[in-house]
Amino acid sequence: MSNDITVAIINASGAILASIIAATVAVFIGKKFENQKRLKEKLSKAVLDIQFLLKVEELHCNDKNGLPDVLGKNSIRSNARDLFELDYSGEFSPSKAKEFIQ
Repeated sequence: MSNDITVAIINASGAILASIIAATVAVFIGKKFENQKRLKEKLSKAVLDIQFLLKVEELHCNDKNGLPDVLGKNSIRSNARDLFELDYSGEFSPSKAKEFIQ
């Protein structure tokens, strides 16, 4: 093989390798941004769940202080949904939150 052919092969190999490296880096960066988006969505849902549960707690405390017959958990949640137009996703129940933390 002549030197010109060897140089052309080396240049072509370098260009291919550079393309592969750039594509691999782009994939890793894309996954990082995708993970951040998913975490932001989960955070948003968790904050809404906290807001709902605080309203449930408020209703429960009001009922407990004002009425001798305390309503059950599902009744209180139903009242919170109706009064405050909030909903509980259930995604962060105690067992699911424990899995998420671990």
